[in-house]
Amino acid sequence: MGARGFEPKSLDELAAVPNWEEIAAEMASQGASIVEILTEIGISRTTFYKRCKENTEVKEIKDFWVQLAESWYTKTGRINLANKDFQYNGYGLQMKNRFGWGEAKQQVDITSGGEKIDLPLISWVKSKD
Repeated sequence: MGARGFEPKSLDELAAVPNWEEIAAEMASQGASIVEILTEIGISRTTFYKRCKENTEVKEIKDFWVQLAESWYTKTGRINLANKDFQYNGYGLQMKNRFGWGEAKQQVDITSGGEKIDLPLISWVKSKD
């Protein structure tokens, strides 16, 4: 049963759920995950992701929910930059795991100009001693 007391619905049945668009957008704008939103409005994750693959409009809805949630997390981090009690480690993990953020790494190839370098095969030989 979903959080609102109804069984998971197909996306076609979703139209009968009162205010589902507003519920989902409000939750996403407060940082809720896709699975939290789907549970609240009563759609199974399997059904939703299957429909995302079949229908670009549904995928765009999902992408917008993710954007709203990321915006909330970004704003929360920005607002709390000076807050010594803010849980930066937990915040960083959320950003990395949910939104693909990572440490900036600069990789520079200064040896081959991007071309493959053929190196001779080196094998270790046990000494005779």
